[in-house]
Amino acid sequence: MIEINLLPKELQIQGPRLSFSKAMIMPVAGAFVLIIAMIGLTILQKNQITELDGKIQIAKARAQQLKMDIEMVDALVDIKQKITARIDAVKVLDRNRTTWVNVLEDLSEQVPEFLWLTAFREIQNTPVAGRNVPDSAAIAAAEASKQFMPAELEGYAYSLNSLATFIVNLRKSGYFDNVDLSHAREVALESHPAYTFTLTCSIDYAGTTNTPLNPDVGAHGELAAKTQ
Repeated sequence: MIEINLLPKELQIQGPRLSFSKAMIMPVAGAFVLIIAMIGLTILQKNQITELDGKIQIAKARAQQLKMDIEMVDALVDIKQKITARIDAVKVLDRNRTTWVNVLEDLSEQVPEFLWLTAFREIQNTPVAGRNVPDSAAIAAAEASKQFMPAELEGYAYSLNSLATFIVNLRKSGYFDNVDLSHAREVALESHPAYTFTLTCSIDYAGTTNTPLNPDVGAHGELAAKTQ
């Protein structure tokens, strides 16, 4: 049914009318497109951030695993070094076990009367050059047959003559070199006067140490200087 309002315009009911012009539609459409684009960009960035977080977690887990692997490798290297050191020590002991018997036999022959030893030990594990090893090109050949190890002897003597004789005997021995008196002090042993002493020397495992010239002079002069 068609209705026609025949009332004059001034008597007709005026209601709100919504009208859009082209000047308003374009900015609204542009703003709407911009909002859609920003929403899409935000969603894309969130997805990228989530992906990066996942990669970071994977990298952290990998770094932790590598750290554990490195610690395990370091522990294995340390164990290997300790085992190698023990094997080397066993090799040295096995190589020098017969030599030590000879050294101790020779040392017992050099101990004079009224003197006894309380300690005989190596003071370090690195070989040192002997005093009588030549300085020429023959050093390489000499080092192949000589191995000098620093050692220390401690003991007591009832007289300085016994101590001087002991030093002379060691310097004449083929197994001892660089014999030096560290100290000699007078003490009382069961109300008897005696001297406690410490000697340093180098052990020649090959037993090829040369005899120094005029050892008596050196030993007695040393005792006179170090006991004053």
